[in-house]
Amino acid sequence: MAFDVAEPINYIDNMTATFPEEIKAGASRNITPVVGDSSKYEISVQGWYEGGTAAAPGEYLDTPGTFVGGKTYVLWVSFRAKSGYEIADSAVVKINGKTALKVN
Repeated sequence: MAFDVAEPINYIDNMTATFPEEIKAGASRNITPVVGDSSKYEISVQGWYEGGTAAAPGEYLDTPGTFVGGKTYVLWVSFRAKSGYEIADSAVVKINGKTALKVN
């Protein structure tokens, strides 16, 4: 009789990302975040929205551009676990030290 031995699941409980470029008026929206632990997960920028909130973003910005002073922006990013890892349902996500709203 043969049995398959399941690999243990390595859950990720905390994920972080930092934007090395300063987000300010006149700066390009084409910026790349740096993940806290690239051996466990990766991040990709899905897009920027002008106005709104994380729960209800405003207008999708589908063209490259720069930030305009006095406006609010919402960033949509996706985290993806690497092989051998899984993101826990209760995982905490922080971007530039601030807790992000998770949307599944």
